[in-house]
Amino acid sequence: MKRNNIVKKLMAEKSTLNDLDVSIREIHSLKSKGYNIRSENIDGQNYYWIKTMDLDNHLIISPRSSELEEIIYAEVSDIHCGCEAHDSEGFEWFLKYCEDHGVKHIHNSGDTTDGTGVYPGQVNYLKYVTEEAQINVFLDVASKFKFDWYAIDGNHDFSWLKKGAPSPNKLISQQLPNYHYIPGKTQQVVRADLVISGVMKRMVHPWSNTGRSTYAKSYPGQIYLRNCMENGVQFEIGNRIYHLQLLQYGHLHYDMAYTSFGVRVTHPLSFQKPNDFTEGMGKVGPRGGRITKLMVQDGQILDYESKAIYVPDRV
Repeated sequence: MKRNNIVKKLMAEKSTLNDLDVSIREIHSLKSKGYNIRSENIDGQNYYWIKTMDLDNHLIISPRSSELEEIIYAEVSDIHCGCEAHDSEGFEWFLKYCEDHGVKHIHNSGDTTDGTGVYPGQVNYLKYVTEEAQINVFLDVASKFKFDWYAIDGNHDFSWLKKGAPSPNKLISQQLPNYHYIPGKTQQVVRADLVISGVMKRMVHPWSNTGRSTYAKSYPGQIYLRNCMENGVQFEIGNRIYHLQLLQYGHLHYDMAYTSFGVRVTHPLSFQKPNDFTEGMGKVGPRGGRITKLMVQDGQILDYESKAIYVPDRV
């Protein structure tokens, strides 16, 4: 059965693999391309369908408008609160810079905390071991400012969920006003979609595309986009159809901005100083974040600028 026919059938009704005459591999392929595949076991049979609305992993910040709008937001990722190498002073410097330059919204693509048990010997790199203490490192700085935050988990944050604890980002949202936590995990990729004045942006924190040092730094993001954008995939959010226009990529710690498959991609650095582990993994880059400016009308980006803001050495 052709992929389009499978999609139509799954959107219309729950079906088994036998009904569809496909393998589970095709179901996984649809998931990787952005389709919201759900499953349910009924009388020993697995049924699959596409859920067209999922409020758990998207957020409509503002609807499409016919007015010309200027949008400014900051991007951060891989803050790693709780580890010895976390740059708390640099994090505060960046937030003050954002405040001074008119930023109201901050998008956080994961690894807010350093977590626990993420890799062997991690405890040797931790300054704070408990989830509460790691969260407090973030709150001690972020509570000094009045931003609207939009955050997803990273693999370090997710280490708490694997132990049965709540997400640190969820706990932060209960203590910090206007901190919006958007949960969601599929196949070692945490993601969430934001709609900003009709423009669809995806924040993603994948940790299954590491260890590719022989390729260009843009390789993981390009592969992710290829899987998402193949066959012109559209996304339904709040009963409207969107095309992906922006992608914020976490996990990799380095500074990069490029366009691939017609999508503008940003990597917003980190707030973790080098240590033996990050240097060994090749995750050592400048500390800081990004500030992005858009001119938007009718859900289309008319002008775009994204600039990396580095933490000065003296901080």
